[in-house]
Amino acid sequence: MKQLLFPVKAIPWILTALLIAITITGCSIRENGKTEPALDLPRSERSSPANILLDNVPEEDGQSTIPGDQSVQTVASSTNTAPANREPELYQIDLPTALRLASAQNYKIAVAIEKIAEASAQVDRSKVLLLPTVAVGASYNRHEGQIQETNGNVLNVNRSSRYAGLGTGAVGAGTIQVPGVSLIVDLEDAFFEPLAARQNALAAKAGARAVTNQVLLDVSISYYQLVHAKAALAIAEETLQNASYLAKLTESFAKTGEGLESDAERASVEELLRERELQKAREVFQVQSVRLAELLHLGAKIQLDPSDKDVVPIHIVPADRSLSDLIDAALLNHPEVKQRQALADRAFERFRKIKHGPLIPKVALNFSAGNFGGESSYSGGRSDYDAMIYWRFTFGDEAHTREQRSVYQQARLERLGAVDRIASEVAQAYAHVESLGKQISSSASAVERALRSLQLNRTRIYQKQGLPIEVLQAIQSLEITRRLALDTVIDYNQAQFRLYTALGQPPSEAISRTRKVKKSIAE
Repeated sequence: MKQLLFPVKAIPWILTALLIAITITGCSIRENGKTEPALDLPRSERSSPANILLDNVPEEDGQSTIPGDQSVQTVASSTNTAPANREPELYQIDLPTALRLASAQNYKIAVAIEKIAEASAQVDRSKVLLLPTVAVGASYNRHEGQIQETNGNVLNVNRSSRYAGLGTGAVGAGTIQVPGVSLIVDLEDAFFEPLAARQNALAAKAGARAVTNQVLLDVSISYYQLVHAKAALAIAEETLQNASYLAKLTESFAKTGEGLESDAERASVEELLRERELQKAREVFQVQSVRLAELLHLGAKIQLDPSDKDVVPIHIVPADRSLSDLIDAALLNHPEVKQRQALADRAFERFRKIKHGPLIPKVALNFSAGNFGGESSYSGGRSDYDAMIYWRFTFGDEAHTREQRSVYQQARLERLGAVDRIASEVAQAYAHVESLGKQISSSASAVERALRSLQLNRTRIYQKQGLPIEVLQAIQSLEITRRLALDTVIDYNQAQFRLYTALGQPPSEAISRTRKVKKSIAE
């Protein structure tokens, strides 16, 4: 009898070592066997805003090229706070730097990346549904007083029991309360949940790309709004200079009797109005700077200054691409279409799980082994085995199936809606690009003619062939045409970025793509 105790006592330790080896092997397989696609998005370097600004090293000949026809020098600051009681200092920034800052600092992109990590963890968790749980412990139980036997007799019993090994909670003849090795599996979960989790991970990855593209588009639009505000400020300053010169000239003519005093008053009013417009332009410039700084997570105290010296049209999407080709490319590459498809596939897997779940059994396997005995009586080895298989049916199964079928249909319809919306975005952006591209040359010609008109009117005044007030209309025409030309170019550039993003491509790739085109032209 005593010779047989050693193998029984050794069972818990043998099984524990075996389970640890299986667990380590399973973890190693999950780590090394990369059967799933990588879930992490390409992430830019995580640096502070100041470092990113300082690290914006010029790429060629000390200059950083941006979309357009010119190269600009980027000057950065090492702090994002202005000295107390002083005007905030301007920090120059270009579009590539703005996009880098957004990729590293924008909270929406950070949240989207964390959703990928969450989905990846859910995939890993679904893979271990078929692995058992292990419990090792000890227990002590004591009973004093009446107890009833199975035949109905009531006895006065004082008893105690103790247990140690795999599992815990062994009392009397009953099975172990906490099994040592336990495998309780709902086979429908073990089969369908990994499939649904993988689709959810694909949806999270595609969703993160969609969020990143949208944020970078917002940054590009905001940057060009800041460029627009800066150029509008320069136009306001030029118009004020012209109006001030006209006011002085008409006042001089009125004093000498060569002109009318009413003309002098009218020119003075124009000068005052232009001063107001200048102040308004400065306000718009500051507001646009704050909006861009918010997207870049730089804080409202910093004042950004776009480094673009000239406002010129950029060309990202080839002009020879037809609308039909662009829509096909968008539906093939847009991350939101892939996200919606993955969500629909996830809903389908869960629908299949609910539909077939009642036909798939539930399984429970338990094993415990350890040392069991009374407080003073003989103790020895004890082993418990439990195995169960069962099917569960409820009166709500049919309703649950209909509910999940509706969820799946909703996911499919949302995908179709996304397809229609993306096609509409491409068509709208394409129409804007086409229309604005034709307006650029005419608006530039209008500026040239307005400038020529102003020069001719000034010449007539110098030659005493007219009154200074006649220049007022030319000044106003020049201001209007300059603003129209500015609006057209900025709108065209923004439409190019909207079209490129609607095709499913990030604006950061549009920057590099434009650089490659310019480099090949230069070669």
